[in-house]
Amino acid sequence: MQEQSGVLHSNQVNPGTIGKVKAVFPALADWPEEVITENLDRLREAYRHLKGDCGGLYTSNGVPHIHEVFLPEAEPGTFRKEVCLASRQRAAEKMVELAGFPKRHLTLSLDQLEAKEKVLPYIENYLENKKAGRGLLIIGPTGCGKTQLAVAAGAEIIRRYLETVNFVHLADLCNMFRKAIKDDDTEYRLERLISSKELVIVDDLGSISASEFDLANINSFIDTRYREELPTVFTSNLNRQDMTAFFGERVTSRITEMCESIVLTGPDRRTKRGESK
Repeated sequence: MQEQSGVLHSNQVNPGTIGKVKAVFPALADWPEEVITENLDRLREAYRHLKGDCGGLYTSNGVPHIHEVFLPEAEPGTFRKEVCLASRQRAAEKMVELAGFPKRHLTLSLDQLEAKEKVLPYIENYLENKKAGRGLLIIGPTGCGKTQLAVAAGAEIIRRYLETVNFVHLADLCNMFRKAIKDDDTEYRLERLISSKELVIVDDLGSISASEFDLANINSFIDTRYREELPTVFTSNLNRQDMTAFFGERVTSRITEMCESIVLTGPDRRTKRGESK
């Protein structure tokens, strides 16, 4: 929308103002001048949101507040309420930033991935899946794009539904359990991660050489997510036999019950790009 000589930023109703306001909002074509004048404050507010000049308010966790905007209808004096798209986009991008996704994997969107069709049904029905505690288990060899797909799916869920997503690598999760023994802040963050009703993505399940302490904590984490029907996405290069050897039959069974399995194939793309595994 082009600037109209600052008319909607002025507190004055000068000659020619009405015509300029109508140029900004074509829906005002049949509004009487006096009705437009009476609603100039609301029209200025709508214009400010449409220009994206509506920041400044944030939620307690630092996410920009999502505003509502009132846009004029054709019937004189009437407005329709809509979500301000500019503030919604800012909120979504901040939520993506706070999710903990690896920066390397935020360079590609879901639409840019060949494997997007494998996760689209889950994303399109995410609110139902969340309510039922359903998740995904993305399996495949090293470097086939498991993490990239999980991150892209998580970011897409945020942008579509403004739903909170938390990403954590298995090694970092194990470190949190160790640190939480003596650190209250880590303990608090860990408890929130374990019991979060929002989506949690655990990357590289079974990728570390785990101690008995680690295995007990990982199993407890999975068990809680299972029992409380909390949506969880796992990525792993372990097949079911290897996963059973790593976690035991009970936990493996719970993972496969709470998650739809998605299998990726193909060569190590990182090796092809000359990167380390």
